[in-house]
Amino acid sequence: MTRINGAASAAMVILALLWHSPSAAAQIHCGAEREPPPVFTVQARTPIRALAFGDFGEGNEPQRRTAAAMVAYHGSHPFDFGITLGDNFYPSGISSLADPRWKSQFEDLYGPMGIKFYATLGNHDYYDIASPTTEISYSKSSPDWRLESPYYTFVAGPVQFFAIDTVCLSQAELDWLTKELATSRAHWKLVYGHYPIFSATEEDPVLIEKLLPVLKRGQVDVYLSGHHHNLQVLRSDGHLHFWVSGGGGAHLHPLHWGYERTVYKKKANGFTVLEADDHHLTARFIGTNGDELYRDSINR
Repeated sequence: MTRINGAASAAMVILALLWHSPSAAAQIHCGAEREPPPVFTVQARTPIRALAFGDFGEGNEPQRRTAAAMVAYHGSHPFDFGITLGDNFYPSGISSLADPRWKSQFEDLYGPMGIKFYATLGNHDYYDIASPTTEISYSKSSPDWRLESPYYTFVAGPVQFFAIDTVCLSQAELDWLTKELATSRAHWKLVYGHYPIFSATEEDPVLIEKLLPVLKRGQVDVYLSGHHHNLQVLRSDGHLHFWVSGGGGAHLHPLHWGYERTVYKKKANGFTVLEADDHHLTARFIGTNGDELYRDSINR
């Protein structure tokens, strides 16, 4: 595990271990396993351009301001689709299809872009036992919300996206991911979920132990996450890159200055633009004023 400094590193490890302990997870209701759908295709231009963001569903001014910046960016640089990185609704998910927050906190803010969003679940989405099922069911009636299962995979242009459930990560899911990565023939493999593996806010020793080896064996190019309410690029592990985009509108989280995996970090609201063709996979981190804060590219 990467070290920060003695006290800070120990604190981060303790926090992460507590987060995954039975007592810390007492509010999380994982429920029964769902069978993920077969891999499907999302139509996109070349190069593809996708919007990514997490930790947004508070209904506050930072969420509205960040969403407005997304809509403005889409006006000049159209997105093919979007992905969410979890914590779609605070503080405890959303328990009814009739909840007005579907309109006020999602459709009104992101619907003007006219694109589909391929969502994942965060820990706050699990704090109400009915929320995961509600968020999955909403896919049947929404023109833009897509979440058929807590984990699934799809192909868009040269990229295969693997949406995973890091909150209720099971052996069945890890086995599924291992198989799907092994059979993928995509030029790029991008896995996205809620909890980060590495982060200048705190590392996750559980994911380092269980998920990281699967990603490395599966020759994944990028692991993209939220959960920490900031924007980050972390030092790669071999050819596996780590991006954090949790600035969708929730209150911001601190960053440890001594974290040696840091390549870029900013305690700010914002979102990430993913662009890919056969030669480049790029993440552009965009602030609420529409300016590009940082760019990270993988070239092949």
